[in-house]
Amino acid sequence: MMKQNKSKTNNKEPLLVKDSSVHGLGLFANKFFAAGTLIGVFEGFVTEENDIHVLWIEDDHGWTGLNVTNNLKYANHSKKPNSYLEKTSMYALVDILEGDEIFFDYGDEWE
Repeated sequence: MMKQNKSKTNNKEPLLVKDSSVHGLGLFANKFFAAGTLIGVFEGFVTEENDIHVLWIEDDHGWTGLNVTNNLKYANHSKKPNSYLEKTSMYALVDILEGDEIFFDYGDEWE
C-alpha cells in the first residue's frame, strides 16, 4: 500500500487571549512575528461613546471611535510596547516570540 504524501499545514490561531500578569486578560502571540509584520487588523463598529474597548483613531475629520469586537481588543498598554498601530492595523515593533504578550502604547493619557 502506497502512503499518500500529505503536506502539513499550520492551522493554529496566530493570537491567543489568556490571563495577563499586567491586567486581566491579554493578547498573546501563538507564533513568531518578525519586526514590521502585520499582527492583525482591529475590527468593530463606529461609535461616539467611549468604552473600555474603544480605539480612538485620528483622521482628517477629527477623532473616530471604533468599538473593537475582535481579539485585538485584549492588547494591553505599555510605555515599552512591542507593537504599534497604523490606523486600524497592528504591527510588530520588534521581533515577538511565540508566547509573548502583545502590548501597544495607548497614549499619554494612560499610565
